[in-house]
Amino acid sequence: MRFVEDKAREMGLSELIALSTQAFTYFELKGGFVESTLDDLPPVRREKYHQSGRNSRVLIKKLNVPAFGKLDALTL
Repeated sequence: MRFVEDKAREMGLSELIALSTQAFTYFELKGGFVESTLDDLPPVRREKYHQSGRNSRVLIKKLNVPAFGKLDALTL
């Protein structure tokens, strides 16, 4: 996770979004993610979520990044 976080920061991303059906607790306890809602998913990803039928839980982690060059999010 740390590698992905560092890479996201290098890209100027302000948050990470993870979808999980089984590793929810791991993302919370070890990764610092918090539960979120489908509304936080980008529209294109939200549509894929509905099509998948997997009923994953949505988690989000805000990243501390420099103020310049911020992008929206990276979905894991």
